[in-house]
Amino acid sequence: MDIREFIEKNEEKLLEDIFTVVRIPSIKEEPQKEYPFGKNVGYALEKTLEIAEKMGFNTKNIDNYVGYAQIGEGEEYIGVLGHLDIVPEGKIEDWKITTPYNPKIYDNKIYGRGVLDNKGPIISTLYALKYLRDEKKLKKRVRIIFGTNEESGDEDIKYYLDKEKAPKYAFTPDGRFPVIYSERGILQLSLKKNIKIENCKEISGKSPMNMLPASTIIELNCDELQEKSKVLNILEDSNYEYFFKENNRQIKIEFVGKNAPTIKMQNGKNSNKDAIDFLVKYYNIQEFKDIKRYCFDEKIIKNTDDDFILSCNTLEYEGDMINIKLDIRYPYPLEKNKILERIKEVFQGYEIEIVSDSNPLYYPKDSKLIKTLIEVYKKITKRDEEPAKISGGTYARLMPNTVAFGPNFREFNGNPHSSDENIDIDMLKIGIEIYAMAILELSKYLED
Repeated sequence: MDIREFIEKNEEKLLEDIFTVVRIPSIKEEPQKEYPFGKNVGYALEKTLEIAEKMGFNTKNIDNYVGYAQIGEGEEYIGVLGHLDIVPEGKIEDWKITTPYNPKIYDNKIYGRGVLDNKGPIISTLYALKYLRDEKKLKKRVRIIFGTNEESGDEDIKYYLDKEKAPKYAFTPDGRFPVIYSERGILQLSLKKNIKIENCKEISGKSPMNMLPASTIIELNCDELQEKSKVLNILEDSNYEYFFKENNRQIKIEFVGKNAPTIKMQNGKNSNKDAIDFLVKYYNIQEFKDIKRYCFDEKIIKNTDDDFILSCNTLEYEGDMINIKLDIRYPYPLEKNKILERIKEVFQGYEIEIVSDSNPLYYPKDSKLIKTLIEVYKKITKRDEEPAKISGGTYARLMPNTVAFGPNFREFNGNPHSSDENIDIDMLKIGIEIYAMAILELSKYLED
C-alpha cells in the first residue's frame, strides 16, 4: 500500500487518538505516589502507551518518567522523541475556537492545548512507524519515545538515559522543517535585592519563566491626596492598558499584557514593561531605572544580532525584596560566562541564581544526520530550503545525535504555548510521510 493511501485510510483513527490524548490536562503538578510529575501527566503517558499497544507495538513504561513503543531487533536503534506534557492553558477567555481540552476541527486545523506541542506530532510518528512495519516490513529496531517533563526540567530524558542506551540517531518532531541545525542557549536567572521602597505595598507580575506575563499588579499606600494625583497624572499621560482601583487609601493598578512564549514575544505583550515604566516615573530610583534600561530598552549584550533575546517575565516586590527573573536565549558561539559577567556588571548588589542552564546546540550542516533529513524533506516536498535555527529548546539538547525535525513548515505558526494552539491536518499528514521516510533512511545506518 502506498503511504498516502495508508494515511487516508487511517486518518480518522489518527485524529481520534490525538483527541484522546489532548483531552488530558497533562500539566506538571506535585508528585503523587508513582507519578513523578503528577497524575494527569502520568495518565497521558499511560493512555498513549495503551494506544501504541492496540497498534501492535511493544511498549514499556519506565517508572512513569518516560515510555516507548518499539519494533524490530538489534543492539542499536533509531529514536523519535516527543513529549506529552504541556504548558498551562492561559486565560480561557482568550481561546476563541474551542476550550483547551476540548479538541475541535475548524478550517482543516485541530485546535486544543498540545495538538502541536507536542501530542499531535508524536502520535503521528506512531502511524509512520506502523506503515513501515506493516507495509515496508522494516525489521530494524526503532523506538518512539514519549517524554513527560520537556516543558519544565527535562528530568524525564535524564532518567531515560540513566536507564537505557541512547539511540544511534534520533529526531524530535518539536521544531520545524526542513531541519534544525542549531538551537540557541537558554539561561534563566533569578535576581534578588533588598531595598525599602516607600509607599509600595506589593508588585506582582509573573508567569512561567519562558512566558510573557499578561498581568502585573502594583499596590501602593497613598495617604496624601497629592500622591494619588501623581499616580493618576502618570497613568493618564501614558499609553498603558490598565485597570485602576482605590480602596481606603490603597491604590491598586493592574497593567494588562498578553501571554506569549519568550521566543515568540512579538505575538504577546509583556505587562512588566508598562509596570516598570510607571515605577520609574513614580519613584525615580536607580533599581527600577536599571531594570527598565537593561530588560526592556536596550540590548544588554552589545554587538549581537537578533539571535540574542532577553525577557523579564517576573517582576516582584514584597517584604523589602525586589525579585526579577530573566529568560535569556543566546546564539552559538556566544558563551554563558560572558552573559553572566555582563549581568553582574549592570545589576550590582543583586543576588544572582541560575535557575536553568542549557548550552546552545549546533550541528554542522554537512553532518550525516542533517544531510539525511534535509534530503528526505526535499524529496517529498520538492522544497529547497536551508537548515534552520530556533530559540526554543528541544530534547535534542539532551539526547546525543538528535535534532528537531518538523512538524511546522516555515509558513505555519500554530500558536504553541498560546491560546488557540492548532495544527494543520494536511501538514500533519505530510509529516507522517516525511517521518516514515526519515526513519527508513536513518535505519540504513544501523548495523545488521
